Amino acid sequence: MDNAIIYARSAGNSEQQVKRQRKLCRSYLREVGLTEVGFVAEYGHPGRGLSVVVNAAASKGATEVIICDLSRLGRTSLVNLKNSNLLEEAGLTIHVAAGIVSGPVTDDDIRDKMLLFAETDLNTLYGDDVTER
Repeated sequence: MDNAIIYARSAGNSEQQVKRQRKLCRSYLREVGLTEVGFVAEYGHPGRGLSVVVNAAASKGATEVIICDLSRLGRTSLVNLKNSNLLEEAGLTIHVAAGIVSGPVTDDDIRDKMLLFAETDLNTLYGDDVTER
């Protein structure tokens, strides 16, 4: 069984949102047979929390990082790509636990399609304003 770190992020300060994300990620872990070895929560823009994920993964032998949806790594394509690359360069496979498309992100093409779906979800929820908050 592979070890995984759960990463949850709330653009605001919503503890409820972080708890909901963690619950969805834990459900996904059980479904695919991964073992949770760490949890990182971040509030605001993605950044320092991702460094914590990378360090925790290295110290705990995790090879997977689970996020609720791809927009947790950033709501704009450029930010999302930068953060996805950071995790991938650390040897972590990104898994998306919920949304229209879920599962492991195994290549750039899949990531791009997942991001398009995530942006569509955000537009549905928040209108045209999908910029970082």
